Amino acid sequence: MPKILYIEDELTRNIATIRKFFEPVLKDKSIQNALKELESSDRPFPEDIVEACSPSSELDIAYTFPRALELVIVNHKSYDLVIVDRNLSLYQYVDELESMKDMLCGIGQDFDEERILEFHEREGDLLLQVLVKMDTTYKDKVYYLTANTSDALRGSPQLQTLIDVDSFRQDHIIEKGSPREKMISEILSDIKAFRIQNTYRTQCNILRKCLEEESVNQFINVVKHYEKNNRREFVFDLRNLLENILKKTAYCLGEHNADYWKKIGRKSHLQIRPFILTGLKTYDDIYNIGYNAVIQNACMSIYSISSECVVHSNSKSVDIESTSASNLTVFTMNTLINEICDVILWFGFYMERLSTDG
Repeated sequence: MPKILYIEDELTRNIATIRKFFEPVLKDKSIQNALKELESSDRPFPEDIVEACSPSSELDIAYTFPRALELVIVNHKSYDLVIVDRNLSLYQYVDELESMKDMLCGIGQDFDEERILEFHEREGDLLLQVLVKMDTTYKDKVYYLTANTSDALRGSPQLQTLIDVDSFRQDHIIEKGSPREKMISEILSDIKAFRIQNTYRTQCNILRKCLEEESVNQFINVVKHYEKNNRREFVFDLRNLLENILKKTAYCLGEHNADYWKKIGRKSHLQIRPFILTGLKTYDDIYNIGYNAVIQNACMSIYSISSECVVHSNSKSVDIESTSASNLTVFTMNTLINEICDVILWFGFYMERLSTDG
């Protein structure tokens, strides 16, 4: 189940934002009704807002700096998405500096109380620094909310360093109340796809660069079907993805008269099996494109198993319901996921090699 951490000290002023951001994970009518009631209240308390959202196990909320630091340190491996407000100074935390220092020291961060206070009114900078230092993948999982994006880097060498050295994406810094906030709503509308793209970021980046967004979506669907044990849909999308990769590879080889192309009328159709077994191997022997036994076996495994499941074409006219995937086990599906990941890595290497040599 996807897990989200929302860090915002001014909860009582952001109930509408909470409803907008987290509608996909706060679907329960009782939660929505409770938030509406709090929104119309004269003096809502932040504790009431956290309590109203608590039935959703997918969402954690922190409205004080010490609590946010605790959740970041203790539960950071659990979160697929972290939304951080930069300024968390509404609630005083001077009395908790000692415990915060101990938490930071516990993860190897040598902070004294004075250094923690240097982050006053930009506490989110410290939280982001801690997250990225503990797990570099958080540079892709954190969205950073600030009152003024033009001032976000001013007076914050730590944030600038995270961008320059740790590759924190500057487009993940969003001005509060701006149209760009819709990015968060879009992510939350399909949080599983966001999580998969972060888990398989290298593969998704290769497909996005070398093919098109539709192939990224195919890969995401493959993983989704694997997680839901949708075997027929899994093998159908997997076969489509493999064929798209191999067709792009074959086209880029430039050997349009090779035996693995079959002429049908005016069109040439790639014969998958000969291309995997002989076409790529022959080309690799001549041009050293990195095509080895691991990749060949992975391609043949995906091709043969999908054929066994009666998936012979990437045509949209193929009826998924007519396929038979009864022989697929969760172990086989896991193997196929790993194999397509290897094939995509090789595909990225091949395309890079081709562009370098060309």
